[in-house]
Amino acid sequence: MRTPPHNLILSMIDDDRALDLLAEDAREVFGSLPGVVGPREPVAKFARVWPENARIGIRQRVYRAAQAIVPEGVSGSIRSYEDGDRELVIAWMDAFVAEALPEAPPDDSAHWLERNVSNPDAGVELWVDEGRPVSFAAYGGLTPNGIRIGPVYTPPELRRRGYASALTAELTRTLLQRGRAFCFLFTDLANPTSNSIYQRVGYEPVSDADQWVFAPPGRPEAGPE
Repeated sequence: MRTPPHNLILSMIDDDRALDLLAEDAREVFGSLPGVVGPREPVAKFARVWPENARIGIRQRVYRAAQAIVPEGVSGSIRSYEDGDRELVIAWMDAFVAEALPEAPPDDSAHWLERNVSNPDAGVELWVDEGRPVSFAAYGGLTPNGIRIGPVYTPPELRRRGYASALTAELTRTLLQRGRAFCFLFTDLANPTSNSIYQRVGYEPVSDADQWVFAPPGRPEAGPE
């Protein structure tokens, strides 16, 4: 499936011969794609049959939690986004994109925030310590049983104090109490810190997912930053 202008999303595929047909349909409908994301083997094979230069953008791991383990001793508390947080959250989202994503998303951070806070099934929460926001986490992507948490971001100068862990745990607990069977999130496998802290607050690994980035023929393939 695909929501333009975002990446094509693949599921698990039982028969590799379907990949040529999927690529043919995608070319007919979309012409070109910015990339493809999904389970590791299917997306790697799709990238080989797609007629554009391809490179790995990010390798991710999917986690889910049916309970939240809230860490003790972290200073501060969770609160919901307020209008006065707008400039700060936009700046933090810009910093998250620059630090964590291989390619900038189609929406800029202002549009992302407006879309998120106007969606009744999504939102933004902040961790506040001594009266000032120190971390933020968004949620959305509602499914019949679960809901996605992310992105989660703490500025570099405020890290290693447990803010992101506590915020993620409290947000997970809140969403589970609202009736979700589980929460899920994606981590960058190249970031051992995030992969460890989420497991400490109740998340368990489910599967791996890769994102490949495409460049049209004739355009030099972008190298890793």
